[in-house]
Amino acid sequence: TVVRGVAREPVKAATAGDIVSVSVTGFIPRWTQSLVSHAKVPPVECQPIDPPVIAARASVNDSPLAGKDGKYITMNSIGERLEKEALTNPAIEIEQSPNRDYFEIRGRGEM
Repeated sequence: TVVRGVAREPVKAATAGDIVSVSVTGFIPRWTQSLVSHAKVPPVECQPIDPPVIAARASVNDSPLAGKDGKYITMNSIGERLEKEALTNPAIEIEQSPNRDYFEIRGRGEM
């Protein structure tokens, strides 16, 4: 699928400058992986990025209003959402505490 303006059009081939959407099955590709047309074609190496410069902790809300508002109100749902974001966002790193009571989110730019 190629994006042209605000519409998506299915195509057999794309050219330089096209924004392409690719569906794969069997695995979840990372942003550092290259897709190639044939096994003999070498993938393009990923350029290293700068390490994170800011960190924040997300922990259990133990205030009197805990669980009253929001979609992600448990540590498990917050963790699932953070893992999903880390798959597509190369600017963040997620680490869970040894006691599983908070997540440390490290990133660059705006968090």
